[in-house]
Amino acid sequence: MDVELAKARLPEIGSEEDQAEPLPPTPLGYSQSVYLQMATLEAIRSLDVTLRRVNGNNTPPPRPLPRPVTALQQLERERDQAYVNNILARLGVKGG
Repeated sequence: MDVELAKARLPEIGSEEDQAEPLPPTPLGYSQSVYLQMATLEAIRSLDVTLRRVNGNNTPPPRPLPRPVTALQQLERERDQAYVNNILARLGVKGG
């Protein structure tokens, strides 16, 4: 879905802030074989961390691979994050 079309379908989200993190991948080219490869890679990474922890290395758990997100889902997440940050600001807590 196009970003402009998603903005038209989504109510105004308030102030738009620049994001420090990169945008998530789009569903374009994301097939079942890509999904299975990502699942296999995540399973291997979690097995690697498990084996390291068994042998005494205190490594953090692996971060999941980014999943594709449509433009509408991305704008909904931004709107929800802005809403939460607004509530936290009212409570005097610094939002992330």
